[in-house]
Amino acid sequence: MPIDHSNILIELNKTVKALNFYPKGHPVLKAQLEHFNSLLKQTATEQGAIKWNVDQKGFYLEEKPIATTQEGIAALAKQFFLRRIRVVAFRPNTTIYDIIGFVSLLSMEPQDILSEDGAEKVLAKKGVTGVLLNEMSYEELKNLQEEMKEEEEETEQIIMEEEQEEEQEGAVEEIKAGTGEELPPKREVLSGEEETLEELLERLKKETDTLRYNDLAVRIKERAEVVIFEEHFDDAFPILVVFSEHSLPASGLPEELRDTASEKLKELISEETINYLIGRLAEREEPERQKIAGVLSYAGDEAVSLLLDALVGEREAYARRRIYNTLVKFGETIRAEVEKRLADGRWYAVRQMVSLLGALGGIESLDTLEAAYTHPDIRVKKEVFKSLARIPSKRSSKILMEALKDSNRSIQGQAIISLGMLKDPDAVDALGEFALKRDTFSDYFELRKEAVKALGIISDKNAVPYLTELLFKKVWFGKKNHEEMRSLAVIALGKIGGDEALEAIERTCEESAGALYSTCKKVLEGLKLR
Repeated sequence: MPIDHSNILIELNKTVKALNFYPKGHPVLKAQLEHFNSLLKQTATEQGAIKWNVDQKGFYLEEKPIATTQEGIAALAKQFFLRRIRVVAFRPNTTIYDIIGFVSLLSMEPQDILSEDGAEKVLAKKGVTGVLLNEMSYEELKNLQEEMKEEEEETEQIIMEEEQEEEQEGAVEEIKAGTGEELPPKREVLSGEEETLEELLERLKKETDTLRYNDLAVRIKERAEVVIFEEHFDDAFPILVVFSEHSLPASGLPEELRDTASEKLKELISEETINYLIGRLAEREEPERQKIAGVLSYAGDEAVSLLLDALVGEREAYARRRIYNTLVKFGETIRAEVEKRLADGRWYAVRQMVSLLGALGGIESLDTLEAAYTHPDIRVKKEVFKSLARIPSKRSSKILMEALKDSNRSIQGQAIISLGMLKDPDAVDALGEFALKRDTFSDYFELRKEAVKALGIISDKNAVPYLTELLFKKVWFGKKNHEEMRSLAVIALGKIGGDEALEAIERTCEESAGALYSTCKKVLEGLKLR
């Protein structure tokens, strides 16, 4: 059975994170170390040693990339590369202590490793024999360790001699103190070493010097990483907000400080952080929604994907609306992911994506929306019409006017409403003819009413002849419904205005009574006030 190098690399990454964040002896750290060591031993028993090549982009088994799609692996490779580790090999007898020594190497700063004459020498100094770096053989490692042992003994001898000299000097100083001679002042303890995260953050808010700001930002980011790893997200939230606000031109900070804040914010954003922010965003009484949206905007595609998942999975309407509004703020960057999800087998997921395309607007959405109209679920079809109403174009109007011929009343109704929202004068004839249709069924009457309302919303003078004909049309049956329709026609004519419309309303007012008469009077009064 071949070695699953991807799984081993993923577990190594988890071990690196655990050793960096959990204190020594923590049960989670202990469990991860034992798990990784067990995995290496099992692999060694079956296949022998493991050897990878490394560059700044990833890990390779000879020339074949490993775990390229796994989150965090590229960042791990960069850690290796910065520490000048180009090859890493795990020997069959690797122990937990070897793993701890190797992983702790990655927590050292690259310049500190260079000052120790390289990663190989650092591991040798730690007594690691189960992990070999940069093509070093086991025999070369043992020889290096022997040399270092001799150097260490020599160094200890030198230190011992220096300590004896210092003791003698100390005795002389005591004698001088007794005689009243002035001793040199003690060095002051540097301030800020024990500052809390909150204190560091307050200092950052006031700092304008580039070097001091960078130093504070690094320290805060490192402390925040620990807080996030321990899932104390509420403690990390103020840090995310400050970095987010400092990244904006509105902060008034110099560009180099804004860039630093943006960089540190992006380093703190992870899937766990994003899910925490989305959870807060969906809470009914969340007062920091705008700040949360601001932080999420820096998370890019990963935030979009998780927000879309949350939008589809959320049951509460108010929560969906907040997630939806946040997604819309991302603008065009979400289009590709939204279009990809139109293939989802769940009708309600497709409906949400169709709605988002409408919110994005632009003729770029039309091809996709027209294709989505072929979806078998009527609720999706209606959502397509709602989205078309948000994209003013001749093509949108044409699609909707074609839908007026559909046999489904629900589809017709949404098409009429959407045409009204588009306010395209080209739709007046289609809507006018629809309003004048012979009313056979009561549900058809409701559609005619919507057509009259749409004509009023469009407010084009070409609608006046249709509305006037409707006003003076004689009916023998359904007179109550007809009076209601006439009232709606009067209101629509009032919105359109003009001499012809005014004349039709005045004539109707003279001949009418009851509710229709009251409607005419109100509309006429409104026209006089224009």
